[in-house]
Amino acid sequence: MPVVEVAVEEPAHVGAARRAVAGLVPDDAPDLADTVRLTVSEVVTNAMVHGRPPVTVRAFVHDRVLRVEVCDASADRGVPQQASAAASGGRGLAIVHAIAHRWGIEARGAGKAVWLEFSLATDSTAVEAVVHLRGVPVDTYLRSQEHLESTLHELQVLAASDAGAFSAVESTTLVPLRQAMEVFRGVRTRGRAEAEAAASGGQASLDFTWPLPPQAAAAARVYGEGVAELDRLAGTGVLLTPPADPEIARFRRWLCREIAAQLDAGATPTPFA
Repeated sequence: MPVVEVAVEEPAHVGAARRAVAGLVPDDAPDLADTVRLTVSEVVTNAMVHGRPPVTVRAFVHDRVLRVEVCDASADRGVPQQASAAASGGRGLAIVHAIAHRWGIEARGAGKAVWLEFSLATDSTAVEAVVHLRGVPVDTYLRSQEHLESTLHELQVLAASDAGAFSAVESTTLVPLRQAMEVFRGVRTRGRAEAEAAASGGQASLDFTWPLPPQAAAAARVYGEGVAELDRLAGTGVLLTPPADPEIARFRRWLCREIAAQLDAGATPTPFA
C-alpha cells in the first residue's frame, strides 16, 4: 500500500505535501488530482495558521479510496472560513466541505486530525456532450458558490445539534442536492479556479466549456430545485445565512436552464445577460 508522509515545518513545505499526495491519484484522473491538490493546500495551510506544530501529512490508498490525514497539536477544531471573491486564501475548510468526497475532524491525542477521502473508482460513464456557458459573470459566479457553501455548512451544524428537526430537509433536499453537485464536482473545481484567476486580473466575465456526462441535465434540474428550496428555507428565518440575492438567484436559474437545454435539446448557448 503506497503511503506518503510529509512533515510541514514552514510554508514552503505546503507545495511538497500537495504534490506528494496528488501523486497518489492515477494519471487518468487529472480533475481529481486538481481537487486533491486544492483541498490539501487548504487544510495544511489552515493547520499552520490556526493550529499548533508539529503539522504532519499522511496519505494512503486503500480499496480505491485515497485518504489524507493532516495532523497538528491543537485540539481546536476550527470552523469553515469565508472570504471575498477576489481573495487568494481564507476559504479554509469551506472549500474542503464543498469539494472533498468525505471529510471530518477527529481527536488525536492532545491534538486533532482533519481527514479527507477521495474515491479513485473509475467512472465508466462516457462524456457525451460539451456545454458552453457564455458571459459568466465572475463576481456572481464566485458569490453563488460561497453563498451555497455557507448555507450548506449552517444546515450541517444545525442538523448536528437537532437531527430530528432537520431530518426532512436532509432527505428531501440536501441529499439530492449533494448528489447533483457531485456530478459537477470536476467542472465546479476547475470553474472556481478559473473564476478566481479572472477576478484577480480584474476580468468581469468569462466563458466556460464543460464536458459533462448525460446525467448532468437531470442533475442541473435537481440542483436548481435544491438551491431554490434552500432560499425558501432561509427566507423563513430558520437560517442566519440570508437567501441568495436576486442576481445570484437569476444566475443559478440561467445556469441550470443552459445545461439542461444544451444537453437535452442541443440548444444554442445563450449568454448570461
